[in-house]
Amino acid sequence: MSNIFKGAVILLLPVLLQASYVIKNDLGIGIMSVEKINMIGEELEKKTGIKAKVIATKDAIKRGESLYDYAKQFQTQTKQEIFFILAPVEKRIGVISFNKTLEQNVDKDEVYEFALGVIAAKDKNSMQDKYDLGAVQAYSELADQLAKAQNVQLNNTIPDTTNSTINFLRVIVYSGTLLLFYGMFVKPYLLRRQEKRNEQDKSNG
Repeated sequence: MSNIFKGAVILLLPVLLQASYVIKNDLGIGIMSVEKINMIGEELEKKTGIKAKVIATKDAIKRGESLYDYAKQFQTQTKQEIFFILAPVEKRIGVISFNKTLEQNVDKDEVYEFALGVIAAKDKNSMQDKYDLGAVQAYSELADQLAKAQNVQLNNTIPDTTNSTINFLRVIVYSGTLLLFYGMFVKPYLLRRQEKRNEQDKSNG
């Protein structure tokens, strides 16, 4: 295995193994964006006990269909749980919690603006890049609002400045190449390693 390949595995492995706050991602939010969301989500949960989760989906949630009904399939036993839903196929977006007190601490329109301001922008960025940045910015704003309601300061959220947004967008664009490398080389390697372990477990058993 080349040194470059080993380096890529080492770089990506912590992202792949950590618990993710992006619980559905058939929309294909990129690795670097997921990692950033996880950093924010972990800090938010550690400091407030709130689990803020992202559902980024291609599911066609029709107008008139309840986002609460949709989110029920992801609901767990914890009361400190809130969902950010990004479902662009039918242009749906939502902040959902079955804890009404928790939900009332959020200015939903403000959160939506952070996502839609990026996704609806007419520029040269791909729609996938816009989904990535929109999801991260909206999640960051959601986390900040939830933390502020408990008089807590988060360190991993994205400051509301143009330079911070541009810098993060650059990271997302550069990560596209990394994601391609992961799909072609790293993921097959990890799958082969897991299969080998399974075979060893069976032979040992």
